[in-house]
Amino acid sequence: MKIINVFIKILLLTTFSLFSQNEVIKGDPGNGFIKDNIFICRSFDWQIKIPNDYKVSDVQDIEQQHSKGIQQAQKSNPNINLNKSRTNLISFEYNNKNTFTSSFTPQQTKNITLNEHRKLFDEVLSKSLKQIKGARFDKKISNIKLGKYNFYRLKIEGYNLNNQLVISQIYYNAIIDKNIFGVLIGYNDLKQGKIMEDNFVNSFK
Repeated sequence: MKIINVFIKILLLTTFSLFSQNEVIKGDPGNGFIKDNIFICRSFDWQIKIPNDYKVSDVQDIEQQHSKGIQQAQKSNPNINLNKSRTNLISFEYNNKNTFTSSFTPQQTKNITLNEHRKLFDEVLSKSLKQIKGARFDKKISNIKLGKYNFYRLKIEGYNLNNQLVISQIYYNAIIDKNIFGVLIGYNDLKQGKIMEDNFVNSFK
């Protein structure tokens, strides 16, 4: 179980901490609202259904997890410029190991391309994963277009010493109106992972 906890803390740093200002921005109701179990985003042209049997996650808990992820990432990558600012849009969960989180971060100091962001994020994750002992990680990354937006998709699978799949993480990231928009899907149940990913992909159709 220890590997699960460490793995989650490191990967919860997400891309929302790269190239942003130095303050924590918590969930803001002004960025969207829920109507008929659908989150309607005010910040972007986007809305997403909350799947059946899922509940909206507690924003304060998300922020605490995010802060822990930042601390862990900075220990393994002391020279990387990770800042803490991001705005939570909507997060929901089947349980605490099958979760969906969407956030965005304004690029305050430097505008980068999606390919530059993809490369940097890949490097940060690779360095962080190397710090976890007694585990193996498989990683796949690809480009994908959802609706009118270009994303990159990064999937990581974590295995224990017995070569058992412990947990999976899928990231979708895009640059929208000079903001880094990202989604993190974490799961240890393949069925729930598919439900969340299909739900996100369909939200752009």
